[in-house]
This record gives sequence, C-alpha cells and structure tokens, in this order.
Amino acid sequence: MSNITIFTDGSSRGNPGPGGYGAIVSDGKQVAELGGREANITNNRMELAGLIAALDHISKKSLTGEIEAHLDSQYVMRGVQHWLAGWQKNGWKTKAKQDVLNRDHCEKLAALLDGKKIEWKHVGGHVGIPGNERVDEIALELIHHDIKPGDNEREWEAAGRIRDDGRHRPGGQGAKYRNDLGNGG
Repeated sequence: MSNITIFTDGSSRGNPGPGGYGAIVSDGKQVAELGGREANITNNRMELAGLIAALDHISKKSLTGEIEAHLDSQYVMRGVQHWLAGWQKNGWKTKAKQDVLNRDHCEKLAALLDGKKIEWKHVGGHVGIPGNERVDEIALELIHHDIKPGDNEREWEAAGRIRDDGRHRPGGQGAKYRNDLGNGG
C-alpha cells in the first residue's frame, strides 16, 4: 500500500463562462496530469470536477493507499468535510430544505470517496505551491482552448502526459512539482 498525493483546481472565466479543471495524481512511481473543460460552467463545478477526475483516476488505475488531497477551494473543502454526509442523509437537500447545487457532481464525489482514507489539506491559491500552481496552469490552459457553445467536457489524460519516468509534457512545470510530490528530480 502506497501513499497517493493529489492536487486539484478548477477555474472559469465569467461565472458562468468557459471553464477548466486540472488535477495531479502521484503514487510515488507515476505522476498523472488530468484536465477537462466545459464551454459554459461555474467555478464551483470546475473545482468539483477536478477532485472527481483525480479520485476517478485513482479508482480506474486501482491505486491503493492513503490519499493526501491538496485543494485551494474552500467550497470543496467544506463540502467534503462538513456538508456531503448531511446532504446525502437529507436526500440531497440543504438545511434550508433547498436542492443542493451541483448535486450530480456531489453524488459522483460521494461515490468516489466511499472507502477511501483521505487527509484533506487546504492550500492557498497563487502562493507558489508547485503542485497547486501546476493544476491552475492546466485549468487555465484548457479554458483558453477554442471552446464553442455546446462543447462537452473533454478529458485531457492524453499520451505523453503520464509517464513512469517522472518526466512530463514539454513546456510543463513538471520539474517544479516533482520534488514537492516526492518523485525525485
């Protein structure tokens, strides 16, 4: 059983507007960079999408171990630590009996969190933390791609972005965050 480190971030230009998310998953042997985008989305949905992508990657790759999750979103941190269990128990209603916003993402997140041991770490955004800076860079890079109305989310786990030798895509910030994730370099 190994330790897994993740960083996630989401962003939108306008709220709603074009959005993107970025995620990094490291199991000490490999580092995966993940991302996606949508044409007309809120920042909070992109923040949730980043965490969903990271946890889904862990599940699909059958990675096991304790997870250390680094996020800069207070919304997502409060959601997973304080609100999610209550929302589920109350049929996806808030204390005020209103429908939970982003319910579909929250339901996916609840399913992905089941059975996982996660240490949640809030990190400041844009304060020079290498992993956080990289996921922000991924999210922004995807926002600025040519997104047309009606485009659906596009997964970004492409060849050359995941390697077992600790290298990352050309032009990326891999060297800056590899040491932070404990992957040498």
